[in-house]
Amino acid sequence: MAEEGIKENIGVPSWIDKKKAEDELSLPSSENKVLFLTGKDAWTDSNKSLPSIIKMLDGDICIVDPFYGNGTFYTLAKFGKERKIRFLSGQLGNEERNNINDFNINLKKFKKQFKNIKMKRYDKFYELHDRYIIAENALVVVGHGIKDFGNKESFVIFLPKKLVLSFLPILKKVFDERWKKSNDIT
Repeated sequence: MAEEGIKENIGVPSWIDKKKAEDELSLPSSENKVLFLTGKDAWTDSNKSLPSIIKMLDGDICIVDPFYGNGTFYTLAKFGKERKIRFLSGQLGNEERNNINDFNINLKKFKKQFKNIKMKRYDKFYELHDRYIIAENALVVVGHGIKDFGNKESFVIFLPKKLVLSFLPILKKVFDERWKKSNDIT
């Protein structure tokens, strides 16, 4: 039997009030830089929650995600047309491989409109696992793929530069080395 004041949820430990956790983590703040996406509000998460994280990022952006697809264009567009964005990935999603002509049409349209965003495919895709965003002032760890952002339960964790200072330059160097060895997504 659960203690008084603690909700029991199927699939969630009894000591977590899932609704309260979702409410508290739904928007980032200066104290709380963890965004929790429930997967139930895909439209809101990608259109309201993601831009709130993007606004917190300074300078040019480097993004790593092992998979890319049509949804990648939608998410990358949220970063705007002002700053330089480099997106590094490894494999095209299954759905897009099955509809390669549609993907190529969308890719051409996207590249025409967002000339500030460069996309490359890294041949050693098996070396890419985590999804993250490198900015001048932070590292953002994204729990679920950029191409399907908001469609599943996930965390987006904003780590300010002071917390990742010891390894951020190394991560950036690895990104740059992989970028040089990668091919344009065409």
